[in-house]
Amino acid sequence: MTELHAVTANGGVRISYEVTGPADGPPVLLLPALGETAADWAAVRDGLARERRVFALDLRGLPRGMTPPGRPGRGAAQAADCMADRRRTKRMASPAATA
Repeated sequence: MTELHAVTANGGVRISYEVTGPADGPPVLLLPALGETAADWAAVRDGLARERRVFALDLRGLPRGMTPPGRPGRGAAQAADCMADRRRTKRMASPAATA
């Protein structure tokens, strides 16, 4: 079962992501290309999720992760969000986070 989550990133931008697979599986992070969403990974995500914990992100400014008015939706801010989410994902996937 795929769960939909969201985090608030730099400047109040909400970034949505999907999580699926066994909680104790090794983590995999799927990032979409520009103009795509986490849903574009569905076939790959479902295959990986048999044995891995899969995190598939939407990019900033896309439908489920709307950009607040007057805030940039792409570029350097988007890269910073991806790096921040990568660090969060590592913490969420660590054994200490699930204890």
